[in-house]
Amino acid sequence: MDYLFLLGGSIVIITCFYFIVAPFFSGEGNTLAAVDGNELELPLEMIYATVNELEMDFLMKKISEDDFQTLKKRYQLLAADYMKMGNKGITDESKSKAEADEIEREILAELNKLRKQKGRIKE
Repeated sequence: MDYLFLLGGSIVIITCFYFIVAPFFSGEGNTLAAVDGNELELPLEMIYATVNELEMDFLMKKISEDDFQTLKKRYQLLAADYMKMGNKGITDESKSKAEADEIEREILAELNKLRKQKGRIKE
């Protein structure tokens, strides 16, 4: 009976140890990147949250007005840069999608030519 408790306790301890140590060895890399391809949303949200915290600190008189204006301007420029990168990524993505559609049309045209030559499609 004691062996059963030792075995059960060992399994619980090993399982807990696994869940504690596993995140350190996972190969996921940066945890700030969004999963669904919205890499820019998370940093933008973080920038907006930081600006809100700055405003609260300024209203509570924790920072001076000069520091507040300087930091706010810096974070707003950072957000603008992220938004520009996002727009550039969208245009690049639409270009690559159009190129992929064009390539697919060319492939289908070549396949139709080959089928006509082999007599599979009758005109």
